[in-house]
Amino acid sequence: MKTATFLLSLSILFLFLPAALPIIVEEERPKIVEMDKPVPDFKLKTADGKEEYSLSQFKDKIVVIEFIATRCPYSRQQDAVIRQICADYKGKGVVFLGINSNQQEPAAEVAKHQQDAKLGFPVLKDWNNVVADVFKATHTPHIFVVDAKGILRYEGAIEPREAEERTSFLRNALDELLAGKEVRLKETQQWGCTIKRVPKR
Repeated sequence: MKTATFLLSLSILFLFLPAALPIIVEEERPKIVEMDKPVPDFKLKTADGKEEYSLSQFKDKIVVIEFIATRCPYSRQQDAVIRQICADYKGKGVVFLGINSNQQEPAAEVAKHQQDAKLGFPVLKDWNNVVADVFKATHTPHIFVVDAKGILRYEGAIEPREAEERTSFLRNALDELLAGKEVRLKETQQWGCTIKRVPKR
């Protein structure tokens, strides 16, 4: 009788196990950024280690996040572009953050680049690519725009790679958000150098 009861209980357990497994696995996954969904909070220090920033501290502000590099020619070419955009939207409720996730670019180099390029916003060092992985960031530059409610509204390039197109994806997204409108072009193809990640074991 005891054996029969044990086997019955075991059968019931295996009956429900397949349905339960995906839930357990799902809970163990790190939160990944998705379009039109809340962006997980993160906390990183500036490259010089003197200050710490988190996404949650900019509540009620639009946050522009740029994955940036010191040695990528495409990222460096866009420094002047993002610097001007940052200056133009200053005082309009828009905050800019740079994130460097390249393993081969040391903190001192990142801090010097920020100072030399006069970017006008802090550049944070993402050791072990933790934040880059959550955002699924692939290139430098790679832009993410989070609205005042903490929702991802744009991802992609700052502007088209071909200069003759004469438009700015980032400016368009910011203007639409500031006007209380929905961002029409939510995703564009980012271009630049790939982020050089720390090898995963």
